[in-house]
Amino acid sequence: MTNTSWTGGRRWQIGVFCLFALLAACSVDDSVDIPPTSGAIPELPTHEYTAEEGVPSGDVFGTLHVEGGCATLSVGPETYLLIWPSGYVLEDQRILNEAGQLVGEDGTETRLGGGEAGGFEVPDDVPDCGETGYWFVVPLG
Repeated sequence: MTNTSWTGGRRWQIGVFCLFALLAACSVDDSVDIPPTSGAIPELPTHEYTAEEGVPSGDVFGTLHVEGGCATLSVGPETYLLIWPSGYVLEDQRILNEAGQLVGEDGTETRLGGGEAGGFEVPDDVPDCGETGYWFVVPLG
């Protein structure tokens, strides 16, 4: 004679075990690793040109737009991608020079020194920001 209570109980335990094993195997990891944003500063495109190398020494006045790694200046129908001197950084929608002084802020009217790219080599790693030209920024004298 077979002990049905033991067999039925054992089947139930095996069934519960299989159910948990199946759920564990099919579970999806919904966690997303989000890198910390504090201190993360997108790099601005920069140049190493100096006044001695003939960088234009004009100036331009327009609206500064900062979005992601793009800093552009709208001057009438033109939108210039700004290429900054080494040491300039983007921080909280603001551009700071190498001394940490504010150069311009997103959405503000800004005056910058420098000139159009002309015969100067534009760095290969500049982002595509919908620009119509490039402006090499130099400090206003």
